[in-house]
Amino acid sequence: MTSLTCPICAAPSYPFETYTDFFGNPVSLHKCINCGHGSHDRQYTAEQFSEMYRADYAADYLVKEKALYQQRQVQYALDVGLLLASRQFGDVRVLDYGCSSGGYLDAMPGTWAKCGFEVNPFHIEYIRANKPHIAVFDSPAAVEGQFDVITLRGVIEHIPDHADLLDFLGARLAPGGSVFITATPDFSSVCATLYKSRWNQVTCPEHIHQFSTASLALLLARAGLVLRSLNHPYMDTPYARWEQDREQFMANFRRLRGDPAALIEPAHAFPGNMISALFEKGGAA
Repeated sequence: MTSLTCPICAAPSYPFETYTDFFGNPVSLHKCINCGHGSHDRQYTAEQFSEMYRADYAADYLVKEKALYQQRQVQYALDVGLLLASRQFGDVRVLDYGCSSGGYLDAMPGTWAKCGFEVNPFHIEYIRANKPHIAVFDSPAAVEGQFDVITLRGVIEHIPDHADLLDFLGARLAPGGSVFITATPDFSSVCATLYKSRWNQVTCPEHIHQFSTASLALLLARAGLVLRSLNHPYMDTPYARWEQDREQFMANFRRLRGDPAALIEPAHAFPGNMISALFEKGGAA
């Protein structure tokens, strides 16, 4: 098995783990020797991505009776709290890139001018029918003006090629503006290291990229953005079950040391799993 070139820093990436992708095919996850970024050796078509992100995937975000929906609303508020604590904001114009059904934007201050970009027609129609306070765009080319804050929540790891995103941030983020990335799995976390392809955040091609904190900072530096704050929320989140998560992690650790095939279910929350990071753009020269 040959090595790949890291798409973030261009250093060699070594074979990390082979597993089965969404379509039932073997795929090799590679890890960069320099920045720790994870990338895959298989290319996917636009039709395959569309098949994976089908309508019922979108609709699941709107089932209010589900515990996951309720947990997500709590997490939205916590994420916005981290954003507001990271620097001083007045009344700003914000764009949520990959805004889904608009729930994350709803958790932001009511005085902010709220916009969203989304590709899923289901979500676009839902926002236009139910949330007139959100201006939603259906393509990056349709987005108008500049923004003081651009957010990407659980999005950047889904994008196959980041060139267009970096161009977009360069053009649409105002001087001195902020990019806030949250709910992105950390490939340098202890769970990613221990579980490898059995970690529930390793799922290709849904998470086509596996970011480390280093690779995320290096990628956004290309758009002139500098890391200002970094968090890994866990203890205060609705997903934390410290006693259970701790015991599950230790049980898995002991099994891996003795018999890797005996690993119990590794899909649990844990400190270090998810990145929340604020990046800042320099002012005009």
